[in-house]
Amino acid sequence: MEPGFGPSGNVIARVEDAAFLLHKSWRTALCVRATRWMLPCGQFPQIQAEPPLAFNVYGPPGNQAVFEGTTTRQPIRGKHVANTNRAPSQGRFHGQSIICPERFSINYRDRSQLRTAGVNGASVSKGNNRCDLLTKRWALVVACVIHWLLSCDRRPGLLASSRMKKKGFVYLVGAGPGDTGLMTLRGAEVMARADVVVYDALVNADLLRLAPREAEIIFGGKRAKCRSIPQGEKNQLLVEKACEGKIVVRLKGGDPYIFGRGAEEAEELAAAGIPFEVVPGVSSISAVPNYAGVPLTHRELSSGFTVITGHEHSDKPEDAVDWAQVAATPGTKVVMMATERMGEIARRLMAHGMPPKTPVAMVRWGTTGQQQSIDGTLATIGELVTRAGFRAPSVTVIGEVVRLRDRLNWFEKRPLFGQRVVVTRARDQAGDFARQFAELGAEVLEIPTIKIVPPEQKENLKDAMLALNEYDWIIFTSTNGVTEFFNYFFKAFDDMRDIGGPRIAAVGPSTAAKLREMHLKVDVMPKEYLASEIVRALTAYQSIENVRILLLRAEVANPDLPRELEKCGAIVDDVACYRTVPETEDISGAAARLIEAGADWVTFTSGSTVACFHERFNLPELKSKYPKMRLASIGPETSKAIRNLKLEPDVEAREHTTDGLVAALIKATKSKSKGA
Repeated sequence: MEPGFGPSGNVIARVEDAAFLLHKSWRTALCVRATRWMLPCGQFPQIQAEPPLAFNVYGPPGNQAVFEGTTTRQPIRGKHVANTNRAPSQGRFHGQSIICPERFSINYRDRSQLRTAGVNGASVSKGNNRCDLLTKRWALVVACVIHWLLSCDRRPGLLASSRMKKKGFVYLVGAGPGDTGLMTLRGAEVMARADVVVYDALVNADLLRLAPREAEIIFGGKRAKCRSIPQGEKNQLLVEKACEGKIVVRLKGGDPYIFGRGAEEAEELAAAGIPFEVVPGVSSISAVPNYAGVPLTHRELSSGFTVITGHEHSDKPEDAVDWAQVAATPGTKVVMMATERMGEIARRLMAHGMPPKTPVAMVRWGTTGQQQSIDGTLATIGELVTRAGFRAPSVTVIGEVVRLRDRLNWFEKRPLFGQRVVVTRARDQAGDFARQFAELGAEVLEIPTIKIVPPEQKENLKDAMLALNEYDWIIFTSTNGVTEFFNYFFKAFDDMRDIGGPRIAAVGPSTAAKLREMHLKVDVMPKEYLASEIVRALTAYQSIENVRILLLRAEVANPDLPRELEKCGAIVDDVACYRTVPETEDISGAAARLIEAGADWVTFTSGSTVACFHERFNLPELKSKYPKMRLASIGPETSKAIRNLKLEPDVEAREHTTDGLVAALIKATKSKSKGA
């Protein structure tokens, strides 16, 4: 938009979403949007004028207003940059210019003394509000009308019929066979952008945490003959959500196009003109046998494999699969979705010539901590399924490669395989801890019972930060304290040296490691998280009489430590830099699974996790319901919180870290296995 005079007498150099008033005699104002393309990139407005003038230049911080000629460069700070008001006797400004890449205006005292003003070389008449910047008035009118029409998308009901609705996008994403680590990077990327997620029953619900918190989560799965949403309605749901302009992720177990009806959904989207992308996934066809120690091919045993579905469409004839051809085809056979029919399928294969002693392995919930497997032969597998109460979902492998299971069964030999472990840490901190258990073969239920929020009273923290140089010691009792304190610190200070010269004490190796990440030296670290041990470590380092100590920790914490320090003569400021509050969300459904089926272990990493877990589940009642469930504590203070509920921790970590807690569970599980 070419600049011009507004009714106030200002020269408007750039206007965005502003009311641009034309000749005042028209008694009408057209609202237009002057977009940046109207003023080409690199062409900055220039204004030339004579005094007396008051220059007010506006622009974002960091830009330069250049007064060419005899004046100087001045940086723009905030809105108001310079206010230069010189009388004629102080010098003439004729021939000088103001250059600024953003909006600015010139307010002049007396328009009658303004001889000329130019913007991008266009002349402006002095002392009036007439817009003469365009030589043809009608060209400006046409431009204004065009912009007005283009801006109608902001006006409800105006030209709505001619406006095309924005279409969304659908991603058909393969979620893999169950292990969250087998989700592809591309799948994780599109999940992070989702407005809507429609997921199946075979999808690991932990993957839902990859979606934004505000995303709409819809369960669209089915189990056996029980369907939550019929396939036709599900297809239509994807179309409807996309037509609302949303990014939809259709999360499907395994690969979308392998026994997953992804092709049917893609056809529906294509027919509706909805753009979509298919993100392939790791298929259970290969992944599940892998996790069970069965390679599908082997140079000496099998040169290929055949994949068959044991669950045909209801409209197909019962014998749609040519079992005679399957039996005659050399190599490994992989049968999907055949748990309930496995005995019948084995009989058909034997009837068509396969030896009864052909090895068979069936794997249920493969690649997850719930994985179960049974071995047999074609002659025995039907009876084994019935005796074991084996249920779907499962993958069946038939062939000589099954004999390799004893040597290649790497996953089921992990130390915590078959153990269901509950992780109660805050969601932001649980990731690495939970991953350790998963890599050891455990089924992990992440049920964060606490979340970290700012303290209710921040005045003490502000006062402490202003007086950091007055303290002799700073004591951090947890990684949360380190993280939250420095979050506030760097909002107030730009330089780590502003922390001053206090010595630093850390409670626990994890806290010390967090401080070392900040390139801070830890002067004292007690071996145990006990008030007496912390005091003993400090007094062994130096006398703490009349020493000023800043204790940074949670808002509600054990009072023993400051009391013991004060007994030794220290001057202690016990300052809260964070607060723990209960977490009640159950995004993955882990809390529901705990209530329904219990667990082998519940791990606690602080007294607050014990208190909040008890508040949510009533720990004594849960322990009574599942008496085999065991409690694991990270250290003495956490164990004390468990004992306050009239319960006893089954294990306590010798090293009061998450690594120490993991090691304690491994040792206890091995001992139990030997005892059994």
